[in-house]
Amino acid sequence: MKIKLFIIKVLSSLGLLKRVRMIKNNLLSLIGIDLLNPQHLQKLYSEFLSPNDLFFDIGANEGAISDVLHQSGCRVIAVEANPSLVEKLRIRFRPYPEITIEHAAVSYESGEIEFFISDEMPELSSVSKEWVEESIYAGNCKWNRKVKVPAITLNNLILKYGIPKFIKIDVEGYEYQVLGGLSSLVKYISFEFSGKMIDQTLQCISRLDEIARINKATNHYNYSSGKSYVLELDSWVESDKIVTILENIQDDLAVGDIYCKSFSET
Repeated sequence: MKIKLFIIKVLSSLGLLKRVRMIKNNLLSLIGIDLLNPQHLQKLYSEFLSPNDLFFDIGANEGAISDVLHQSGCRVIAVEANPSLVEKLRIRFRPYPEITIEHAAVSYESGEIEFFISDEMPELSSVSKEWVEESIYAGNCKWNRKVKVPAITLNNLILKYGIPKFIKIDVEGYEYQVLGGLSSLVKYISFEFSGKMIDQTLQCISRLDEIARINKATNHYNYSSGKSYVLELDSWVESDKIVTILENIQDDLAVGDIYCKSFSET
């Protein structure tokens, strides 16, 4: 990761990062290599979802996860704030009515919100100013412009489309605010974590446990490292145990995803 950040910083300072990334991605596509492993994704999500289940892809980026879930027979609501990526999603998924594209940032309240865009690395664009200034990518990547985008809550989306079986949240440091707009119990939720911003991850777990208590349910947790999409723990654990695991991470460069599974007590 340190080498990756150094390379990003050098290429960014030379104004070459966007061009190199485009060339690399195109070359990998030509020889049949996907930057995100669809087989790992499909295997993981098959533990949680069945055909016709509803899936919310919050922070859909270019739609890799939405595509895998769609091919598995799920109904997908792909939500993305970056206007240029929204256009790509609409083009990519135009033939598939089972995938609905929502152009919005998900937040704790609806309205309009400022969105920081990196044209060099669009996947690092975020609503979170803290992410731009304090994440592991701060100083290595340029967020060169900001735009106003529509904001919507998870509760809004649920009113519009129904309660999903799974919500995936990947919003670059804004996960806690996204969960602030949710009050309904959702069976499965995943969200990204970063070792440098672990306090926010702990806040997300606390928020999920609060939602569970309100809805008379209990949460269990697991996690994956990097973008492996492989669960690290052989069995799911309660919140105190996942908190201990996270608190023992002494690496600012550590990244991964937390998975939450809710059990209704009634």
